[in-house]
Amino acid sequence: MSYDLFLFTPAEGERPDDTVFRLEDAEAERGAPAPAAQARNRRIAAALVTRNPAYEQSGWTGGIDLTDEAGLQVLLHHEHMAFNFPYWDSLDPERLATEIAAVCAEVATTEPTWRLYDPQRERFIDPERDRESFLGVA
Repeated sequence: MSYDLFLFTPAEGERPDDTVFRLEDAEAERGAPAPAAQARNRRIAAALVTRNPAYEQSGWTGGIDLTDEAGLQVLLHHEHMAFNFPYWDSLDPERLATEIAAVCAEVATTEPTWRLYDPQRERFIDPERDRESFLGVA
């Protein structure tokens, strides 16, 4: 089991869960991202690895995958990002919350309309403003 979070631009009139499914379905059909999305993903990945050298980077047709030693996975897709991390008893929620907030801040420099969505709680969250409630579930 894992905990998932998604960063994307909300679609007006569409439930966030439906937006996530639509984005993931569209990506599966498209293959490689557009050159602009590829460049954005490479720039974000490079900035994140520079800030946190513990990330190991790999790729797939649809984007870039970064994974750190604690099991936090950052997936850079066509039109969205995903965070995936295990429900581990040994997980450091404080470090996790700090890392997710830092990634969101980096992404906001190029994708200011992307918001962080927590499908487990079915709501958008702010990694800084909602830090305490997030720490309670991580």
